[in-house]
Amino acid sequence: YSELWHTYFARLCYILQQGKSACHVAFFYDVRSIWAGTSEGEAAAQLHEKLAEELLQRQIDFDFVDDDALARPKTKVYDDGSFKIGTMVYDTLIIPSRNRMTPEARRLVDRIASRGGTILDETQIDRIKPVIEILPASKHLRVTKRIWEETPYYFIVNEANETINATIHIDTEWGMPARLDPMTGECLWLPCDEQTNTFDWTFEPFGSLLFCLDTINADDEDDILADDDLDDIELDDELDDDDLDETERKISTITLKKGWTLTPFTKY
Repeated sequence: YSELWHTYFARLCYILQQGKSACHVAFFYDVRSIWAGTSEGEAAAQLHEKLAEELLQRQIDFDFVDDDALARPKTKVYDDGSFKIGTMVYDTLIIPSRNRMTPEARRLVDRIASRGGTILDETQIDRIKPVIEILPASKHLRVTKRIWEETPYYFIVNEANETINATIHIDTEWGMPARLDPMTGECLWLPCDEQTNTFDWTFEPFGSLLFCLDTINADDEDDILADDDLDDIELDDELDDDDLDETERKISTITLKKGWTLTPFTKY
């Protein structure tokens, strides 16, 4: 099964490197406090680990930034309080209440605050919106989002050894949900309630879902998977080619860039 395994990850890695990350939250990595040693360093390390875990459990994606990144001359603060580090633009900065931030980095933070930027500590993270709303709330689901050619892509992973039944809320202004199957390279329209802008999904233990929001053409409307068809695909591991022809509609194929190889197993 090596070829199937590596094909799955090759397609998944290809999709997740396209476009640009939609992460908008920066988490100040207070390395100086952590390196301080003694009880202060231990407390700082525990706070960072706890806060990072809480953010992930709330489906909030984030990037770590340190003093050097904040104090870098090329770091830019915009009029609306958002700030750019490298190629990323953030509108929220989380700073642990106890920290050893350098004066240079502190000046940049003051500029962000003066222009209305959002600066929070570990007690205020409930003010941050998740990448996507999932009900009922589950601390076991992890989410990341990318924008590729003006199309949002979401990757959700169940980190628990238990099944999770979830209702996922989407912004239908972007389009309707389409599942991208890294195993087969096919894209499958998902049944969506247009009144509530939601769709249901069952995450198997350690399972995942990769999907995008795209526009359905008029000719495609009759080919959206019905709920019963979706259940069959989720639960039946023995589908043959005839079953797939009846329940799945191929609307696009994920292809790898020329030259991608995973020798000695296989070549794409």
